[in-house]
Amino acid sequence: MKKVILVVTVFLSTLSIISCSKDDDGGGQDPIIAKWFNFSETEIVNGTTTEASACRKKGSLEFKADGTYISTPYIEYQGECIVDGVTNGTWKNEGNGKYRFKFDTSDNVVPVEFKDNTIILRSSESVNVYAK
Repeated sequence: MKKVILVVTVFLSTLSIISCSKDDDGGGQDPIIAKWFNFSETEIVNGTTTEASACRKKGSLEFKADGTYISTPYIEYQGECIVDGVTNGTWKNEGNGKYRFKFDTSDNVVPVEFKDNTIILRSSESVNVYAK
């Protein structure tokens, strides 16, 4: 009987070690989940890259674990830095570095690249870099 208990204990211990291997993704949390701040913008049309102004750097994208996001852009208007509307939407990891973002009637699949503490969002019009 002691051998059976020992074999079962060894089996369960091995099973728990295998199920907690290094290729786990930290409990399933998507790397996009965080609050990201605007850093730089590149327009595809003319290829110019500009670092976001101090005001625009206040702008953020906050991705939440429940699949929602909040976009809060800032602009300079008449010498003041103000919020330029807040957008609430949903997001979904589609796999292969692509995410689906929905708000109102908009539904876009966008390539997202994670590099160090930044994310890079590419669209047909621009490339935006956000930092934590």
